[in-house]
Amino acid sequence: MSSLFTYLDKYGQLSFQEEPFNELDAAIILELTYLPIDRFFNDSMDFKDGLSFKHLAKLYQPFDRYYQENDQTMANPFRSQLIKKIGDYLRFKNLRISGFLNSIDIKLETQSAFLLVDLGNNYLFVSFRGTDDMIVGWKEDIILTYQSSIPAQIIASQYLEKVIQAHPTCHLILGGHSKGGHLALYAASQMSSEAIDQIKIIYSLDAPGFHTVNLRQDKMKRVNQKHIRIIPEDSIIGNLLFHDRKAIIIKSKKRGFMQHNLANWQIDGKQFERAKQLTITSQSINKINKNWILRNSPANRKRIVSAIIDLIDACEAESINQLINQPTYYLNKVHNRFKQFDPSLQKDLRDFFKQYIQFFRNELRQYHLMKLNQSVLEARKNFKQMVKLFYGTFSSDKKNSYSDK
Repeated sequence: MSSLFTYLDKYGQLSFQEEPFNELDAAIILELTYLPIDRFFNDSMDFKDGLSFKHLAKLYQPFDRYYQENDQTMANPFRSQLIKKIGDYLRFKNLRISGFLNSIDIKLETQSAFLLVDLGNNYLFVSFRGTDDMIVGWKEDIILTYQSSIPAQIIASQYLEKVIQAHPTCHLILGGHSKGGHLALYAASQMSSEAIDQIKIIYSLDAPGFHTVNLRQDKMKRVNQKHIRIIPEDSIIGNLLFHDRKAIIIKSKKRGFMQHNLANWQIDGKQFERAKQLTITSQSINKINKNWILRNSPANRKRIVSAIIDLIDACEAESINQLINQPTYYLNKVHNRFKQFDPSLQKDLRDFFKQYIQFFRNELRQYHLMKLNQSVLEARKNFKQMVKLFYGTFSSDKKNSYSDK
């Protein structure tokens, strides 16, 4: 199975004049944007100052082991290997990067990061980082289920506006993975008509969509015409909310939520390897999410989501990495906080998750009658895990709480 490194080994010594910029180049830059590179840039966000990828790779190496041990989600092995090797490839090593901004505000509950890359020949790539390891960013993502605007959208728009002011004649390519793709599209839709003309392509990789109030706006419709939307066949994040652009569905080496990781996406030559359709699990969860949004008022959605955020806060964790390392400990915290909710809220939360379970069950029955194949079997396995997690976390009986036994 080919990966981005296979692509780099084959085309990495070709310039963008010899081999035009493509979706794989965008993915490589987006992966590098996730790395904890704050210390190598000043806070002035001066686009005139910058450094090459080769220089960044050299500066990063003394810190690589530390970040892999202490920031495993952001500095995962794939990204660490990517920054280590990027300086060896003519295609990337001399590209000038500048304007790195990592914006985290705990009080506003917002997280976002951005990077500008000069591709040469009057083209710039604006990279929008997706949700990182910080819990605050994931909470902001959840809030999108009941309101159409979040602080990160404003910060992203301000960043893009500064890029355009500094480079009024340049052609722009925008890109983002996960929430980063959402922010790239939103920011583009907030620019002037003249600025939108500067934007040539917007890549969104497994990115959540928007509420219909956003999609109906004229500038968003115009921006969507420049949008290349790519999602893996088991996509969950990339099917959240609503989209006006048909997705390119691609293959991954992993299944389930692990497909959200770009390192697992398969390539075919100079593009990601195409798949025929979404899996049954992805199709079912997509229907469930949209069904819940359409059937519930914004006020009711806010009530449920606020309760879920309350459960997240009860964990008192700052990062996803903490949750991954001690799942039993934190699930017990969630269970204990849930028991403190008033009975009506407990019932609403149980009903909310039961809706998902019942809808998923009905979908599986329908697909099972049509054809019993690997996709159905995997969906059934996912369903059983969902039921186990539900009853373990939201049971009122203390004996059903999680333990290490």
